[in-house]
Amino acid sequence: MISFMKSDANAGNKSGTLGADFMLTQNCTMAVCNVLSAGGVLKPGETADGASTGLSMPSELEGSLRSGDLSDEATLTIEFDPETDAKAQSSLDSLSRASMWFRSLGYVN
Repeated sequence: MISFMKSDANAGNKSGTLGADFMLTQNCTMAVCNVLSAGGVLKPGETADGASTGLSMPSELEGSLRSGDLSDEATLTIEFDPETDAKAQSSLDSLSRASMWFRSLGYVN
């Protein structure tokens, strides 16, 4: 997969394809699927990039991870929720600041 990405900076995306200008068919979802195909994770005939809709939507890739062609390949799925993760980061930052404050007072080594 790494050699494929190094050899093709567009990860197999073709800018002249219908819908590419609007990021409907040649986008990050398509790029991820191209890399997975190049690495043999997606086998010939398998799809994870929108065969059912004709579009390359992130939800199609997610659906494939949950119950589609990629579900048997995924051993770990990490979901990023910007709102929840921002709150968690804010809490961690507060704890870090509190820890530094206690250290400055000599309460913590």
